[in-house]
Amino acid sequence: MLRKEADELVKLIESFVEVEPSQAPVQAPELGEIEEGEVVPEEVAPVELTEDQLKKAFRHQVPEDFDPAKVEMVRSPMTGDRVFLKYEDERRWVPDLETLEAFGFNLSDVKDLKDEELRELKEGFGLLSKRLW
Repeated sequence: MLRKEADELVKLIESFVEVEPSQAPVQAPELGEIEEGEVVPEEVAPVELTEDQLKKAFRHQVPEDFDPAKVEMVRSPMTGDRVFLKYEDERRWVPDLETLEAFGFNLSDVKDLKDEELRELKEGFGLLSKRLW
């Protein structure tokens, strides 16, 4: 769900409840209308995983000199919906959306590779689901 959609849903829900003026929530500023064809960038807060979280995610096999800035999320026609974390010349399966988002990505950030490009990457152990960290 996009942040704007969530804000609209909150406004709708709050419109059903009568609240005393002293308890009314502070309203977010209106963003204005979006014109057809206009691209609105999503604001994504930078994600910084702790060393412990990285160890758990990588099943205690964090790549040497791991730099989160060099991570890409990829897939190819042969993998279908399966998404992989690509770091240097290695790929690791991302088990769920929650884990993908924990690394600071969403589905629109996933890059499509050709099957051959994905096959060239060495396959590492899949990441551990964020739910198990």
